[in-house]
Amino acid sequence: MKKAYYAAFIAGFLAILLISASYYKNAERRALSILEREGEIFLESLLRSSKNALKAEKKLEELLASDLLMSARLIDLLDIGDQRSLREIAYINDLRRIDIIAPSGAIRLSTAELARLPFPGDSIKPVLSGERAARAFQWTNEYVVAVCREKTGGAVLVYKSIESLKRLEREIGIGETIRSMGLMRDIVYLLLQNEEGIIAATPNVRKMSRIESDSFLKKALLEKSTLHRFYEFNGSRVLETVKPFYFEGELVGLFRLGLSLDGYRAILGQLRRQMAFVFMGFLLAFLLAFLLSSALRTARRAELRVSEMARREEEIYETFPLGIIKVDRNLKVIFANSSALDVLKKERKEVIGKRYETLFPEDELGVKESLKDEKKVMKRSVIAGDDDVKYVDVIALPVGESLLVVLEDVTERIRLEEKIQLSKQFEALRELSRGIAHEIRNPLNTVLIIAQRLEREFSDKIENGEFARLLETLRTESSRLEAGVRKLVDLLNPTKIVPRKGNFADLIKEVIRDMEPEAKERNVVFVEDIDDIEFPHDREAMRQVLVN
Repeated sequence: MKKAYYAAFIAGFLAILLISASYYKNAERRALSILEREGEIFLESLLRSSKNALKAEKKLEELLASDLLMSARLIDLLDIGDQRSLREIAYINDLRRIDIIAPSGAIRLSTAELARLPFPGDSIKPVLSGERAARAFQWTNEYVVAVCREKTGGAVLVYKSIESLKRLEREIGIGETIRSMGLMRDIVYLLLQNEEGIIAATPNVRKMSRIESDSFLKKALLEKSTLHRFYEFNGSRVLETVKPFYFEGELVGLFRLGLSLDGYRAILGQLRRQMAFVFMGFLLAFLLAFLLSSALRTARRAELRVSEMARREEEIYETFPLGIIKVDRNLKVIFANSSALDVLKKERKEVIGKRYETLFPEDELGVKESLKDEKKVMKRSVIAGDDDVKYVDVIALPVGESLLVVLEDVTERIRLEEKIQLSKQFEALRELSRGIAHEIRNPLNTVLIIAQRLEREFSDKIENGEFARLLETLRTESSRLEAGVRKLVDLLNPTKIVPRKGNFADLIKEVIRDMEPEAKERNVVFVEDIDDIEFPHDREAMRQVLVN
C-alpha cells in the first residue's frame, strides 16, 4: 500500500512536473507570440504613417510647383516692364524673387538688385532654348520655376523659400513619426535604415549593425517579410521586429523595432515562482493544498498579465503630436486623432462620420475653401468651446480623394504674447507717470519754499490771524499734494509698508485740522471725542486712508 502510495505520489509528482513544464513552455510561447504580435502592430502602424507622410511630402511639392507655375505664367501674360510692379506681384504672391530673363540669358528685370544678384543660369538653358516650356528645380535655399515666354522669348523665373515646406515636411515626415512612436511604452528603439546606413531613428540610437554584415537583416529584405529575434542593444536584451518598407514599388529601407522584455520577463518570473511552489509542496506534503492554491493564484495573475499584453494589440495609429483630421470629398469626417479631439474638446463619436458643415458651419478649418480651389489653405482660426476659446493654426490641403487638415493649438503662445504687450504698456505708463510726478514736484517745492519765506519774513509784521491761517493752509495743502505725488510714485513702484508704534488719536486730530478749512466752506463741523490709542501703523499710509 505504501509502495502504491509512493508510486502514486511519484506519478503525481511527475505529472505535476510535466504539466508545469508544458504549461511553462506554452505560456512562454504565448507571451512571446503576443510580444511579437505587438511589434507587428507597431510596425504596421508605422508603415501606414510613413506612407502617408511620404505621400503628403510629394503632394506638398506638387502643389508648390503648380502654384509657382501659375504665378510665372501670369507674370508673362501681364508683360510687366518696371521693377515696382514686379515687386508688388512678388509681395502679393508671397514670392522671394522674380526675374525676367532676355533670350540671350541676361537678366532684363528683377525684384532684386542686379549688381549683387546670384543667378541659376545653367539650370534654365533648356527653357531659354525652347527645349522645355517650363522647369522646376531647387537652387540654394529656394524653389524655382522657370517658364518660357510665349511672345518675346526668354524666360520668367519665380523663387520661393523652401524653408516653410521643409518645416512642414519635418513636422509630418517619417523622422517625426519615428520620434513620436519612440515615446510609447515598451518601445526601446525604432529606426529606418538602408544599405547605406541609418535614415531616421529615435534619439537613443547611435550605432547599429549594417544590413550587409547582418544575415538576419539580409534575410528580412530578401524574403520581404516580418521577422523577429532577440537582440542586444546598449547592454540590454530586447525583442527586435524588422520589416521592409516599400513606397510606390521602390524599397525605402528596413524598419527595426526594439521592444522591452520587462513584461515578458515578469511573466516568466511568475511562472518560475509557480513551479517553485509546486516543488515546495512535494517536499512539504502537509502544505500541498496551500502551495497548489498559491500556484493557481500565481497562474491567474500570470494569465491576467498575458491578457493585458493582448489588450495592447488594440493600440492604433495615434502618434502624431499635431491634430490630424481627414474629410472625404462629400464633406464627411472620416478620421480624427486624439490630438485633434483634444483641440476640439470633443469625443470621437461626436466627430467621426459627421458632416463637416454640422461641426464647422463657418468653415473654421478651411476645408470648403481648399476643396473649392483645389489648393493648400493656411489660416488661423478661433474655435469656441463650451467654456473657453482656442486659437488654432490650420493647414488644409487636398490629398487624393480626401482632404487633410493639420491643427496646432497656439492659444498659450498668443496669450503669452498678449501678456508681454500688456507688460510693455504698463512700463510705458510707469515712465510717463514718473515724468509727470517730477514735473509737479519742481514747482511744488518752489511753493513750499515761498510759503516758508513768507512766514519767516512777514508773520511778525502782520498781526492778522487770517494771514497765518492761509499761510498754514498753503503749506499744508502743498504738503498734501506732495504726498499725493509720492503715493502715485509708490503705486507705480510699490514700497513695503513699515508700521511704527504711535498715537493714532494725534494723527486723526492732525487730519481734522488739515481738513477744517474745506469743512467750513461746506458747513461741516468736526466734533472731537477721541481717546488716546497707540498701536503700530504706517503714519503716511493711514493719513492717506483718513483723507480719502
